[in-house]
Amino acid sequence: MSFILPLIYFISINATTVILTKKTFGKTLPLTMMISALTLFFSQMLFSTFLIGYLLNILLAIIPIVYIIIFKHKKKDLNKLKNNMLTKGFYAFILIYIAIYIFDYNRVFTVWDEYSHWGVMVKEMLRLDKFYSVNESTLMVHKDYPPIISIFQLFYCKLIGTYKEKYLITSLHLLSLSFFIPSICEEGKNFSKLRFIIKVGIIILSIFLAFLLFDGHGIINTIYTDYIMSIIVGYMLYIVITEKNITSNFSILTLSVSSCFLLLTKQMGLPLYLMVIFTYFVETLIKQKLYHLKNIKKLNKIKTIQILIILLVIPLLIWKLWSIHITNLGIKGQFELSDLNILELKDIITKNRGETYQQEVIKNYSKALINSKITTSYIKLTYLSSGLLIIAILLIECLFMKDIIKKRKFIELIITFIIGSFGYAFVMFTLYMFSFGEIEGPILASFNRYMPTFILIGISASLMIFFNYNTIKDKEVKSLKICLMLILILLFVQKPTNIKKLIPKIKKTPENLYEYHAKRINNKTENNSKIFLLAQNTEGDYQFAIKYYINPRTTNLSHFNLPTKDISNYEQYFKKNIYDYILQFDYLYIVNIDENTKEKYHFFIKENDIEIGKLYKIINDKNEIKLKEIL
Repeated sequence: MSFILPLIYFISINATTVILTKKTFGKTLPLTMMISALTLFFSQMLFSTFLIGYLLNILLAIIPIVYIIIFKHKKKDLNKLKNNMLTKGFYAFILIYIAIYIFDYNRVFTVWDEYSHWGVMVKEMLRLDKFYSVNESTLMVHKDYPPIISIFQLFYCKLIGTYKEKYLITSLHLLSLSFFIPSICEEGKNFSKLRFIIKVGIIILSIFLAFLLFDGHGIINTIYTDYIMSIIVGYMLYIVITEKNITSNFSILTLSVSSCFLLLTKQMGLPLYLMVIFTYFVETLIKQKLYHLKNIKKLNKIKTIQILIILLVIPLLIWKLWSIHITNLGIKGQFELSDLNILELKDIITKNRGETYQQEVIKNYSKALINSKITTSYIKLTYLSSGLLIIAILLIECLFMKDIIKKRKFIELIITFIIGSFGYAFVMFTLYMFSFGEIEGPILASFNRYMPTFILIGISASLMIFFNYNTIKDKEVKSLKICLMLILILLFVQKPTNIKKLIPKIKKTPENLYEYHAKRINNKTENNSKIFLLAQNTEGDYQFAIKYYINPRTTNLSHFNLPTKDISNYEQYFKKNIYDYILQFDYLYIVNIDENTKEKYHFFIKENDIEIGKLYKIINDKNEIKLKEIL
């Protein structure tokens, strides 16, 4: 059922979009997927439940059946629907769906943020039928993060009827690749099935290999939102550049929905959205020659107002809606605009004010843009050199595709990319300066993860333009040869260790240590329990990973590693700093401990048989903590 139910749903619901828009299957697919998630978002905002949105999506998916019954005697209407449905995009979606299902068959979480918040977000929304940001949620960090990707994953799980880590990863991969389908294969009806299957396989591989070039953090098989954000922006730029009529109702609708989706994907979505919309209005202005006063007078005022409302007002209102929701809950965002004191920046740069660490940020960041490698390949590429490479690729595409896409549009895209790359670098600079703090700021935390995001926008857009060109030309043999050349180039520069990430996850991963500890806790505690994890000599990863597996139970975020040096009186230190905190919890679980800790904290850890894997009930006995062994 985990295979067939999502497949049936997405084909059926997209058939509804095909009927309503009269566009082809592949062209409407990204729009359909985004609307499915946005429906649940509005359902929660308006009715405080995801259920209404879920049921509405299911009802919309039934429309094609009703349509066929109503128009069963009108062959013209049914043939039109059939022609719009059974396109190359339809078959490409099925091929991609099968490939992703096999690829992620037994995939599980592997990196820190999946345990600490991304996975917990979906779990909590499933449990509460509310946003993970509400007070009842046991999510311990990042309640301010925009929710739309997690909502899409939630919806995918609800379609299947249960939660599994692989469903979250599969759904994200499926969503990501769906944005490429409109560019892959909507033109041409007569095609060789075998060549088409090979072509789609090569295209999927080329997309993954291109992204692997910048996958220094190993997140291509995770549920991090960095890559999907880049793909959405690349898709929006692709629409602006390739669509013949970007003021058509369908183009405006697609860009508006994409804008809403982008703004609810990640905080960085706002400046990227503004960049795309700027490009859209520049293209509209030039195409309609609105720089001449006489053309402005002839402008359709009603249509212009509609475009402004749909592309500017609605997306920004939805962005503000989430912001208000977070503010009303008393949650402070990780990256607040108020923290970015641009007026101070000039004085800090000129050394007239600011902290010492901020001067370190200036020095380290300027060097990193030019010298720090952000690729994982044998070829070293920095943010600067990667940007120049994208510009070179776009110039080559401009040279060879001028018969399909006007040279002017490529120039607009290149200028947008140049301005955007400077803007993105500046935004990241201000974040490192004001938001990352004195520890993470100077070391440019996750620099080689955040900086490729903008480069991957250029890669996504250029790949879509390239695929679109081959599709329009519709010369499959030549198209295959060009795609194979791309694969060979990408393979040549990849490290073998990187390519291993593309191995399907067929075998089941053995139970990890986090799961082992979590099962022991789950078996002996209540769902609403608070568990104090003592994980001596660790850095806190157990606090989040075990919490993920024992959700909705909560764990401690501090004192998991008791100090064993430079303290004269451990009992006094314990009573002053730790005693009251531990009493907030119901149970103590020993993840890790050593003899030195037992010795230093003998007044607290009195039992002789205290060892790893033991669970104790915390009892307050006349201002003294006592531990009763449970497991």
